[in-house]
Amino acid sequence: MGSTRLPGKTMKDLLGKPMIERILDRLFLSKLTDTIVVATTENKKDDVLVSFLEQKEINYFRGSEDDVLKRVVEAAEHFSIQNIIELHGDNPFLDPDIIDSCIREFELGDVDYLSNTLENTFPQGLRVQIFPTIKLRRVEKTVDDETVREHVSLYFYENPNKFKIKSVEAEDPIKRPELRLTVDTEEDFQFICSIYERLLLEGIYPDFDVKDIIRIVDDYKISIVNKSIKSKPIK
Repeated sequence: MGSTRLPGKTMKDLLGKPMIERILDRLFLSKLTDTIVVATTENKKDDVLVSFLEQKEINYFRGSEDDVLKRVVEAAEHFSIQNIIELHGDNPFLDPDIIDSCIREFELGDVDYLSNTLENTFPQGLRVQIFPTIKLRRVEKTVDDETVREHVSLYFYENPNKFKIKSVEAEDPIKRPELRLTVDTEEDFQFICSIYERLLLEGIYPDFDVKDIIRIVDDYKISIVNKSIKSKPIK
């Protein structure tokens, strides 16, 4: 809720439901995830989010606002999660099929860290990262770098010599890395609303896929009002 560019975005009304609920509606369609946990902060600003999660009986964990690494690993341990699938709460088009595909790739074995954003092939906002909780705890115990503490998985992909890393790339029909489907600004939110409006009118929510999103953007010539927006650099 404490976003600087779009305060309160997690609970922002996205055509009749808070954005976080739209995301959860999608995540619950995943066939291979066992437990879904919203890892939020102890900041009072997030009380409204927690109240909503309690009302909906959604698992949540409250931890440090600044030390996101510690918050995530503590949340995973609290719920006895063996492998963390890290997903971001400002990505309202997270795709359960892509998540399940990444899980299957990870479960083929001998992988410490898997991501579909090591190469920019997917539309932005579909990021999936998977790694063992025990490996993240080792990072949490040994790395004091502030950037690593803020960006949970950074240490994995910045140290390919220390970890076995696997990259997943988008197939040609959805290879549209220029499309911004994440929400950092009001322009992002306007763009997302335009797409969601069509999804709801077509009656394919929540069981739609990335091809549906691309088709809607192209066929209805939706104005890409956020095309000049850039995500904040990690460093």
